[in-house]
Amino acid sequence: MIRRKSQPNLDPWIDRARPSLVASFANGIIKDKTAVDAAINSPWSNGQTEGQITKLKPVKRQMCGRGKLDLLQARMLGAKLIMHASTLRQSQSSTPIHTTGE
Repeated sequence: MIRRKSQPNLDPWIDRARPSLVASFANGIIKDKTAVDAAINSPWSNGQTEGQITKLKPVKRQMCGRGKLDLLQARMLGAKLIMHASTLRQSQSSTPIHTTGE
């Protein structure tokens, strides 16, 4: 439904879901139906933002109680450098090695 932007399928889906195992999920959709309709019809997505937050949350949890903003920032920058180095290594290993025939 979301990917196809087929909002007319929402009400029949809710009717089928109410007596099933996902009834509480369907009831939650009914309570906020305006927002769900907007999410289906909108061309915008916050998926990229949510992905970044998902990566940040475990780091924050690990550092709970001892990390301040400067330590968190250093950790995130360190992780970014490690990822960058890994990407460089992968690109170098996939580059063919040219020999001179010696």
